[in-house]
Amino acid sequence: MLAIGVSCLGPFDALVHANTMPPVDSPREGLLELPPDETLREARLQGRGRYRWFGLPVYDAELLAAASVREEQWQQQTFALRLVYARDLRGREIAKSSLSEMQNLGLVPAGKSEPWLQQMTQLFPDVQAGEAITGVHLAQRAARFWRAKQALGSIEDAAFTSAFFAIWLDPRTRAPQLRQALFGR
Repeated sequence: MLAIGVSCLGPFDALVHANTMPPVDSPREGLLELPPDETLREARLQGRGRYRWFGLPVYDAELLAAASVREEQWQQQTFALRLVYARDLRGREIAKSSLSEMQNLGLVPAGKSEPWLQQMTQLFPDVQAGEAITGVHLAQRAARFWRAKQALGSIEDAAFTSAFFAIWLDPRTRAPQLRQALFGR
C-alpha cells in the first residue's frame, strides 16, 4: 500500500528491481511508529525490502504481524503492510496502479474495477518522500488504511482485501524478490 514517471511511479509499472534490505537485529529497530490500530499492538517486523523502478528507489515495504505470516496462508491471517515512500506520489496514481496490478493478477471480479478504483482514490492521499501508508489486512473481511496515526478509512470487501495485498504477497507478483524479503527469506 503508483504510476510511471519520476513523480508518479507504480508499485510494479515496468521492469521491477527489488533489493532486499539487511535484516534488523531488533524487531522494531529503525521502523516508524505503528498506527494505533488494535490489530498492531503485538506486531513485529517479519520482513522488509526495497522496491526499485529502473534502479530508482520507490518505497521500502515492511510486513508486520503478531504471528508469523505464512506464505501459503497469508490470506487467512491478519497483518499489516507498510510502504515508506522514497519519493512524492499522487494518491490517484497509487490507486490506478494498484488496480492495474490486481487486474494483471486476474483478481478483479467483473464489475468491480470502477468501484474499487473510486474507493482507493478516495482513501489514498498524495504522499511526500519519507511518509508511510500502512494497510492492515483483516483476514477475509476488510482492509484498513493509515497514514502515520491518521485513519484513512477501510474497504469492507473480502475480494478487494485479498486482491490488494496479493500485489505484494501472491506468488505471481511482479516483484518476487520483494515478496521473499517480506516473508523474511
